[in-house]
Amino acid sequence: MYRIIPGIALLAATALPVQAASYNAVHMTAASGTFTPHDTLNDTAFPINNWTNTQNPNANLVGGYVDLGAVAIFYGLPMHLYTSDGLSSPYTFSNMPPWGGPVPTATLDDAAHTIQAELSALTLFWNVSNFGQGHALATGAWNPSTGIYHLAWDAPAPLGYGFDGLTGLWTMTGVAVVPEPETSAMLLAGLGLVAAAARRRMRPEAASVRRQ
Repeated sequence: MYRIIPGIALLAATALPVQAASYNAVHMTAASGTFTPHDTLNDTAFPINNWTNTQNPNANLVGGYVDLGAVAIFYGLPMHLYTSDGLSSPYTFSNMPPWGGPVPTATLDDAAHTIQAELSALTLFWNVSNFGQGHALATGAWNPSTGIYHLAWDAPAPLGYGFDGLTGLWTMTGVAVVPEPETSAMLLAGLGLVAAAARRRMRPEAASVRRQ
């Protein structure tokens, strides 16, 4: 009977990568992307604006609230991106309250090669004004081999500040990292120890049966 146990451990180890197709990212950078304002009232799109994170390229979006700094020049003025809880802002000279949400999270699927991110905390600061420009469900593609992802979402501008009907069309590219492989290795090692302990427990019983 005890000889079946190593086989069970082997089957469980083989099935692990298939069952664990989805992971929560432990590190997620924001390298670059595009920002395109769209006037939904008049169905008019502004030119596409490229943005690049050069001031804080290693910032971990899923590790806490971060300030990416100035990522582009928009109509002659610097455009800043940061994440916030909605209570505080690194730019205290704004004439609008900070927008925000929970610390961003991202779910990575290494079978479907997709990413889903909660980015409602993402805020744009431009011309002494804060604009909530994140999305609770930004979706895109993720490459498990390289960690590179591409996200896209749209975010309406807040009402009542002279920007009614304006929506920001966003894309973002960066690297999203899954938990370290050592986590799975530790689990496999644990399964092996359980099987070995079970074999040791069963050996005295088998010897007793043979003596009888």
